[in-house]
Formats: sequence, structure tokens, C-alpha cells
Amino acid sequence: FIAPDVKQMLDTVELPYTVVVDDDATRITVERPEAGTKVDYEAEADTDGSWSFTLAYKPGETVVVRASRTGFRDERLSIRAERKQIEGKVELTRAPKWQRDLGARAVVPPVAIGNKVAVLTEKPELKLIDTDKGNVTTVMFPNVMRRFEAPIFVRSGVGYMAIAGQLYAVDLRTGKRKWHYPEKTDFGSDDLGTSGIWVQQHPQKLDELLVYTGTQKQIGLGGGAVVALGIRDNQPTPYEPTAVRWSITGAPIAHRNVLYVPAGTHVLTFVADSVGLRSPLEERYTHQVAGEILCAPFPARVGDRDAVLITDSTGWVVALDADPGVSARDRVITTWVLGEGSGARFTPTYDPDARRAYVALADKGRIMALDLSNTEGRIAWTFPADAGSLGALPGPPAIGRLGIYSVNEKGDLYCIDAASGEKRWSLPLNITTTAGLIAHDGSIFVPAKASLLCFEEGEP
Repeated sequence: FIAPDVKQMLDTVELPYTVVVDDDATRITVERPEAGTKVDYEAEADTDGSWSFTLAYKPGETVVVRASRTGFRDERLSIRAERKQIEGKVELTRAPKWQRDLGARAVVPPVAIGNKVAVLTEKPELKLIDTDKGNVTTVMFPNVMRRFEAPIFVRSGVGYMAIAGQLYAVDLRTGKRKWHYPEKTDFGSDDLGTSGIWVQQHPQKLDELLVYTGTQKQIGLGGGAVVALGIRDNQPTPYEPTAVRWSITGAPIAHRNVLYVPAGTHVLTFVADSVGLRSPLEERYTHQVAGEILCAPFPARVGDRDAVLITDSTGWVVALDADPGVSARDRVITTWVLGEGSGARFTPTYDPDARRAYVALADKGRIMALDLSNTEGRIAWTFPADAGSLGALPGPPAIGRLGIYSVNEKGDLYCIDAASGEKRWSLPLNITTTAGLIAHDGSIFVPAKASLLCFEEGEP
């Protein structure tokens, strides 16, 4: 029993409580369930870092403080007089927005298109995750004893992939297979497409796509072959294969009607639309580099020149003039030296707006930013600096809205400032990663063990 005069006095009493907030990007909602009210609080415009505010509540009242920040796990404080506290701290931690089970480990970096993320697993299966609804669609493949080795090539919503000597085209929005080639795997050609695939519009036939890939060996012969298919109405037609002296070791790409094919320590170039039903590709030139080329070339602007960049296993990146008519003497625009034993296994990630390419040195555990704004071959920054290491890297870095992202095989996620190369933040996931990550539409997708984690980039 509380005497009326005491109750009247208590009704006029208000207790102070100070909420200390960890960051100016953290938003606060104060809920008073008894009164049925909610009030939002934000840091003042000129605040940088931590901030605080003080609220008042009655002795018999319960107040709930909810804190949220994009990319972080929400936190909740419950304020009551009997707890005898006058201050509480809000310290949010980074956490995934969601996690989806893949049923098996990812083997190559995912790809994203619209609200779908596509992941190739070791089963082998293609998993299509709807990032809005969380639904997972599974596309199965017949040869369960083999695995995918090359990333998915995406064009117009269709993913192109290779396994066990067969090429597949799958609609990444629906999971429906469009075609595969050949119908049955030919003996001795089970490495078809393992180095990667390139797909483009046929320059001469507007109703046809050209698919280029390669083999590491020819049946009964040495060397490899460049394989071309014409795709019309989802029906593949094989063109005459182009025999080459060396195994195809990286994904082909076409630029300005020149097809670039990595073959060991050589870059083979051809007229991209010269292949026919009975005629192989017309060769342009061959350029040799110091080490084996294990990833795809990529087009970029270097200084004021159109170029194609090649990375090799010895730690060199070479920029070749994209004009096929330039003389052999003038073909190399510049080179970047990544360091002895610092070869790149993954195609660098290119940012045309920043005029930089970001290279993962997988075994060294380092990320390097190449300055493409001039022809000096300058390294803009290296992370970590001073010969440090992140540990083994399972894939290339990703370019996000707020930085460059990388993850090591131990599961440590890093965000690096794109301009300076300094660490913005890191997060131990406490789970092993088996393939590289990607950034898409403000989110980071990380294949970890047998699952896919989604992180929102959030504020800096």
C-alpha cells in the first residue's frame, strides 16, 4: 500500500539516465510501453564519433532503448529504477544481415545479378539465392565426381559455366538450363572450359552469340585448342577448333575484335570474329611474358591509351596496347612489379573511375593497388604495408561503395580505404572461407564453409 500523498510525490519524481552511443551513425529509438510512445534520436550534424543524450523516466516506468546501425547487430537496453543505474553504453558489433546454407562449400567466387547471388559448390551444384526473400534454388549437374574450376561468366542474366568437359548455360533468374555442349563428354576432352569462358555478341550475326573457351590438351596431341561455339535460339553449333602449341591456362577475353587467350607463358591473339564452321581463328600475334598466366587478361585505360593487362606467376603485370596494329616494339605500354614470388592467380579487380586495379597476392596475403592513371607502372599502395600479411587469400578483392573488401582463408574480413590503402575495419568471422567474396548493391557476400554470409556495407 502506497499512501496517496506518497504516490502523488512519486508521480512528480523523474530519474535521469544517460545513454552513451558508440558512433554518430548509430540511430536510437526510445520506447515507453506504458505511454505507447516512441521517440527517435540521432547525433547532431557536426558530431564525429561517440555521442550521448540524457532522458528522464518515472520510478515505476520501464523505458526501452533500441540502437541500430546499417551493417551492425541491433542492441537493446531496458531501463528500470530498481536496477539503480544512471548510465548505459551502446556498443554495436558488425554482424551479417543473413546467412544461407549452401549444403557444400563454394569453390569459386559468387556472382550477382539483380536480387540473385549465384554460387557454385563442390557437390557440384549451382545455388541461386534470392537476396530479398531468402529463397534458395538448386540447379544440379550430372557428374557428381567432378568440380567447377572457373568462375561463372555472366551475360544478359545468363550464367555460363563448365564442368567435366561440358559447357552449360543457365538462366540465373529462374535456374532454368538453356543449353549444354557437348551432349556427352568426349574422351580426353574433360578439361574443356576449366580455364574459363568468354561470351559475346557475334559482330557479323546479330542473332548469334559467340562462346570462346579452351582445352589444356588436344586429343592425342600436344598443346591445347581454342574452342568456339555459335549460339542461336539456344542451340550450340561448334566452329572449327583452333589448335595452339601450348595449353590454355587462363580465361579468354575479347576486346576491339581481338581475342586474347592465355596459354602458359604466352598471350595468343586472334581476330575474334574470324572463326568459321571449317576455318580456325585467324592469328594476329603472340606475346611472351616471364611466367605462366593463370587468370584472364582484362581491358583498361592506362594513361591515355587503351590497353589489355596481363598478370603472370612471377609477379609482373604487363599492359599491352589494345591497338592490334601497333608495332611489336611499341606493344608494351608499361609494367608493374609486384615482387619476387608474388604471382597473381586471380584476375585483378578494375575500377575505371578511380583508374586503379586491385591485385590479390594469394600466397603472400597482400592486396596491391596499381595506378593506371599514367604509364609509370606505379604501385599506389600495398595492404598490409611493411611486408605484413593477411594470410592466404581465396579470391580477388571486391570493390564496394565504401572501400575495397578482402577475406582470408581463416575468415577475417577486411575493409580497406580505396584511396589510401589503410584499414577501415576488420571482422573475424570465426569460420573458414573457401572462395573469394563479392560486393554488390551495397552488400558484401562471403562464402564461408558451407554457407553464404551477407553483410551490409553500412556507414564508414
